[in-house]
Amino acid sequence: MALSAYYVFNQAVKGSTYVTVPDVTGLPITQAANLLVESGLEMGAQKHVVNAQVPEYHVIFQRPTPNTVLRTGRKVLLTISAGKEYESAPSLIGKNLESALSQLQSTRLLAGAISRMPHNAPRDTIIGQEPEPDWKMRSGGEVHLLVSNGPGSVPVLMPDILGKSLEEAQLILARLNVTVVPFDVERVGAEYEVVLGQTPSPGSLLSENESVSFDVRLSSSSFLPSAHRKVAVSYTVPPQVAEAQIRVDMIDAMGLRTVLYPLQGDYLNGIPPSHPGGTVITFPDVAYASETTVEFYLNGELHRSYYYEGHNEPILTEMNVTALNAGTQDDAFRPQLNTQPEKQKRRFFRFNN
Repeated sequence: MALSAYYVFNQAVKGSTYVTVPDVTGLPITQAANLLVESGLEMGAQKHVVNAQVPEYHVIFQRPTPNTVLRTGRKVLLTISAGKEYESAPSLIGKNLESALSQLQSTRLLAGAISRMPHNAPRDTIIGQEPEPDWKMRSGGEVHLLVSNGPGSVPVLMPDILGKSLEEAQLILARLNVTVVPFDVERVGAEYEVVLGQTPSPGSLLSENESVSFDVRLSSSSFLPSAHRKVAVSYTVPPQVAEAQIRVDMIDAMGLRTVLYPLQGDYLNGIPPSHPGGTVITFPDVAYASETTVEFYLNGELHRSYYYEGHNEPILTEMNVTALNAGTQDDAFRPQLNTQPEKQKRRFFRFNN
């Protein structure tokens, strides 16, 4: 029986290559993944747990344990630190709104409601926050901000125009001393010439000449020459790609280029995220005035572009790229990283797997 078992074992492992599992505990997840791949192994499922001692996105525990002998290609399961459960609210009073939002983005806290009021402080200066600085907050909590509208401004309240006709909404907003920007949106099944969305929300304080926008679906016979446009743009990572880094740029009519994705908050230890083949990336509300181009880069190479002009159908251009068969190219992304991601909302896009 012993000889039979030995024979079966030898036949089962004949031709197989074995490796020793490296110790990746305490390493950043990206470094741990690279080390496992270099050793001939794969990174399996990850479990994220709160841990105040181990830095966020670092390995707490691995299974199998270090020095275990495995066949090549086997998976190592990692437990990853989700960071501290609680952290202190940052001190944002006196900062510019853009800087405050950028600072919040670098924490595990979220920006909550933003309210405005007349104040002697320069416009867009934070004059109050809730909770107060250094208050212990649970990760994922919201910090609400009170912002100066500048001295001498006489605020009015944003009316509720949702569901109102285009004509009625225009009459209501015309009574206010604000800048009105209507958006023609793609909304299949929605009623024509009815307000479908508004910014800011009803009841918000408005200052003189503040920009106010609303969404409306226009028919072919509608007349609204001042309307900008919002369109939905989708991109599917080519199925033949194992994993790819995707960058999305938007170029306006003046040639100004803005990175829509990835933003600073999407980077992990300085490395942009990767997406498996077949992932669908959708930007539901790409807004433009007269024309715009949306470009999708696959591993640093331009793969597809959509050119929009007025209300015409987009012109699609697709390129052959060597990146379809190449690995990821981290450095191709870093020089064009958007340093002011607050100007685009993080929820501007969604992923569908």
